[in-house]
Amino acid sequence: MVTPNPDGQIAAGRTSVVIEHGDDHVVKLLRPGFDTASIEREASLMSAARDAGAPVPASHGQIEVDGRPGLILDRVDGELLSDEIALDPMRYRQWARTLAATHADILSRSSSDLPRRIDLLAEQIERADVEPRIRSAALDVLGKAPDGDTVLHGDFHPGNLFVTRTDPVVIDWADAARGHPSADIARTLWLLTGTETPGEGLNRRVVDRLRKGFVKQYLTRVTRTLGVNRRLVEAWRLPILTARVSEGIESEEATITAELRRLIG
Repeated sequence: MVTPNPDGQIAAGRTSVVIEHGDDHVVKLLRPGFDTASIEREASLMSAARDAGAPVPASHGQIEVDGRPGLILDRVDGELLSDEIALDPMRYRQWARTLAATHADILSRSSSDLPRRIDLLAEQIERADVEPRIRSAALDVLGKAPDGDTVLHGDFHPGNLFVTRTDPVVIDWADAARGHPSADIARTLWLLTGTETPGEGLNRRVVDRLRKGFVKQYLTRVTRTLGVNRRLVEAWRLPILTARVSEGIESEEATITAELRRLIG
């Protein structure tokens, strides 16, 4: 039996790291402080999304490495879309098409086995450290928002999409849920506009132009493919960003606060 190498880290996120586990597998290993329930929940969400036909890497059970819970997954033979963008940002139209097509594919699937996004957002909004008027407005919008059984990834962006020689593969399904496609698109829009577009040697003005072009291409294609009204996507922005505050990402705090105040006038 192959023993995972805790020093063979190949990727890292806020809540977990990915380490080597033989030639064909990797282990998504939680950072210290997170319990087994998190991994069990993600394994269940991945299974539901995979059963719905979403491009999810196969899971091979749970494992413990140095006292930390982990999930054994197939190693993906490909490159992250975020790395491809960094290497050649001038091809942003192509990368945006890839992102939009993959997202549209996920949002064309349905599942009754995933939790409701509206319920999860309501819980996050209640926990968020925001002004009472913002919380009230966000919950009001959420109460009128459309629902559904569409598979929602919950954290869809170029850093979670592998481009392979065959079909794309999407990782990090810890926030998967079901609901209306516009909710997931709104979340992705924030993740795209809230970060810098890579491009070594490019000046700020060019970077901003490429980022805006990328976002526009993505939004146009994903909404057109799914027949989603852009105004509905915009309406989700208030509850999505209010819920985002509960995640405690300090680097976004000032930007989100300003945007929330703008949204409620």
